[in-house]
Amino acid sequence: MSEKELGQKWDRCLADSAIKLGTGLGLGIVFSVVFFKRRTWPIAFGTGLGLGMAYSNCQNDLRSHYVLHSKVAKLSVNSERRLAHRQRKRALKASLTLGVLLGLFFSAWLPFFIINMAQVSPKNS
Repeated sequence: MSEKELGQKWDRCLADSAIKLGTGLGLGIVFSVVFFKRRTWPIAFGTGLGLGMAYSNCQNDLRSHYVLHSKVAKLSVNSERRLAHRQRKRALKASLTLGVLLGLFFSAWLPFFIINMAQVSPKNS
């Protein structure tokens, strides 16, 4: 990686960090004022969330072997297959996780709704 490409990645990283930090701070302030009676923990949580997302994006961007926003390096056929396989595995894992979480959510709330519907329905006289 050339010095120019590394400089571009650092510039994107710093700009992304500033945006995510400001957004997290702003949302934290809004939530603190509107929902949490001006407590400080939503501000700290929002700021930390923004910094964490920026750090993760910077880490991924700096580890990549090709520049994302200019010329993209041509990958070999074998590399493309491995990348496609990895993406399919991630998509399957995400689908399974989402399915399990939604199943747990529905199984936890279903009795509540059934009982409420039974209580509301008119009884035979």
